[in-house]
Amino acid sequence: MISRTSGLRKWSALSAAVFTIGAAGSTIAASPVMAQTQHKTFAQKHHKLAGIAAGVAAYKIAKKTGKNRVAAGGKKNFAQKHPMLTGVATGVAVNHHLKKK
Repeated sequence: MISRTSGLRKWSALSAAVFTIGAAGSTIAASPVMAQTQHKTFAQKHHKLAGIAAGVAAYKIAKKTGKNRVAAGGKKNFAQKHPMLTGVATGVAVNHHLKKK
């Protein structure tokens, strides 16, 4: 059985990987000389797909952590109360950031 923390670590690692790919891709095109020879990363080529993936991951993490927090007797934060809004906002932000590169 997968523990709660390992599931959260898996989704956090996925989010971090998407962010890292986007951040690494933004440094490649920083130099105008290298911009002619370097290719775009997968996330830069498919910014909408990366935004959707980040939004789905944020939605799932917000739902899961919200359920875990309530089960432990705690209160949900804003993201956990509104997981759909959190997912959409994350997806739009990632898409916007990668589209600019």
